[in-house]
Amino acid sequence: MLPALRVGGVHAARVMTLMADGRIRLLLGDALITARAEAQVREGESLTVEVLRLRPEVMLRVRGRSHSQVANS
Repeated sequence: MLPALRVGGVHAARVMTLMADGRIRLLLGDALITARAEAQVREGESLTVEVLRLRPEVMLRVRGRSHSQVANS
């Protein structure tokens, strides 16, 4: 179920897809959302995000990142 998004809301998310137009697809709860982020992110990364705006599209600020990712070799 999609968490209720509101400006200022903070959510745990996982980056599922980086889209060609610069947007990202994130898993929030058990729902996928499409948004833009102020910072670069990587596919598979776990984030804590803050909602900056909802319209005309969802814009997120990365507030925290998981450090448990396996580094690319």
